[in-house]
Amino acid sequence: VSPGSCSFGPFTPGSNERNSCTVDVTAGAPGSYRISYTITPIGGAIDDNCCCPGATEPPHEGSCTADFGAGALTCVVNPQALNLCPGDPVTFEVTVQNVGTCPVDGANLDATWSGCGGCAPVSQAIPHLPAGGTWSTMVTCNDTSNCGAGQTLTVNASVNSAGISSTSCNASVGFGNPDLICSLGARSAGICPGDDAVFDLVINNNGSCDSGTINPTITVTHNGAPSSLVASSDCSWPTSIPAGGSQRCTLTIPGSQL
Repeated sequence: VSPGSCSFGPFTPGSNERNSCTVDVTAGAPGSYRISYTITPIGGAIDDNCCCPGATEPPHEGSCTADFGAGALTCVVNPQALNLCPGDPVTFEVTVQNVGTCPVDGANLDATWSGCGGCAPVSQAIPHLPAGGTWSTMVTCNDTSNCGAGQTLTVNASVNSAGISSTSCNASVGFGNPDLICSLGARSAGICPGDDAVFDLVINNNGSCDSGTINPTITVTHNGAPSSLVASSDCSWPTSIPAGGSQRCTLTIPGSQL
């Protein structure tokens, strides 16, 4: 804090007058500052009966305390989606709030990633934040192709500004997977020579993600041995089965082959 000075008066001799002046003080850092003052007469003397606010001995000296506040930043991260599959882009909302008593200028947000995914760091300047003000932005990771089932992706956000304490926050999301279960059954336990052999194939996706492209391999055995018989299908392969969906097919071995 740099010292300052000011002048006031003149006073009329024998009068009871009140006058004041202002000294601007710039604090280099938040905290409590005690400012002392001395009244120096020019061409005269100060009556010992003079009373100054906060005066100590002698009466024309005194001090007062000024408290300087500061900005204080907090941050919160919220994922925009929770049910994610490998390859999905992941977006988080970062919200920064100034919970201090003074505005904040020149703050910066830095976000890094951990866990799966191949995401680039993010750096953004935060605009002027008045006391009580908030600012939000979205940060996105577009490359999650290597995130498998049960893996997580975490964003770590750090907010920094000169002269005040930094703050950090983070959040994570997990990834699901497809879960394919198939069943195959003959429509009839026994057939006659020349009849078609018909089977029903059902593939269920009980997982939380699409199956991606599937192309089943169908082979036929006869009496436990590999066979040259060919089963035709009324399904179109390859295909994809959505989460919670199913694919039903009819497989037929023509009686002419049997």
